[in-house]
Amino acid sequence: MSVEAIAWASKQRAGSPGAKLVLIALANYANDRNECWPSQATLAEWTEMSDRTIRTHLASLESMGMIHREARPMAGSFTSDLITLNLNQRQILPAEKISAGRKQQIPAEKFSGNPSKEPSLKNDKGARLSDDFRPSEQHQQLAAELQVDLPGEFAAFTDYHRSKGTTFKDWDAALRTWLRNARKFQRPSTARTRPERRQPARENFDAINYGEGIRPI
Repeated sequence: MSVEAIAWASKQRAGSPGAKLVLIALANYANDRNECWPSQATLAEWTEMSDRTIRTHLASLESMGMIHREARPMAGSFTSDLITLNLNQRQILPAEKISAGRKQQIPAEKFSGNPSKEPSLKNDKGARLSDDFRPSEQHQQLAAELQVDLPGEFAAFTDYHRSKGTTFKDWDAALRTWLRNARKFQRPSTARTRPERRQPARENFDAINYGEGIRPI
C-alpha cells in the first residue's frame, strides 16, 4: 500500500463515485513505484461492483490519463494487467478520446468531471425557476380579482416547481395559470355550525316525568 498514492487518489476528480472508488482501490494495492496488478475480480470484490462495471471504470480512468495498463504475459498466458498510477497527472480533463481507432477532441465543457463549468439551467423547453423570480404587479392585481392568497399560493408554486425541476419559457404566464387554477379549485369552507340541542318545553318535561311509572288501570 502506498500512502502517497492513496492521498493522491482521494484528491482526484474521476468523473463518478464509482470511478473514484476504483482509483482508491488501485492506490490501496500500489507499491512504492505506484504499480499494482489486482485482478478485475479482486477489484470487484473490494468495491462491491460487478466485473463489467470495473472494466468500464478502468477504461475511463485510463482515458483520463490517471492510470496506465500493460498486459503481463506469464508462462505463455495472460494474467491481470500491470497498472501504474500516474501521480504526476494533475490534468483531470482528457485531452482526447480514442473511439473506433480515431482520435476525437472532446470539448472541456462536455466532460462530466469539469468543476469549472456549472450545468446550465436552460434547455430546449425553457428554463428553471430562478431564485430572484417574484410576483409582478399584474400577478397582484389578478390575485386580488380572484380573491386568492398570493403569498401562500406563490410559496406553494415555487416549492412545487423547484422540487420537480420544472422548466418553462414564460414563468409569468405559469404563475398566472397557477393563480387561476387556485381560484378554480378553491374549496368552500368546510366548517359547520354545531346545531343547538333543543330542550323540551318545561311543561312537557314535567308531564313526562309525572307520567313515568304510571300504568292505566
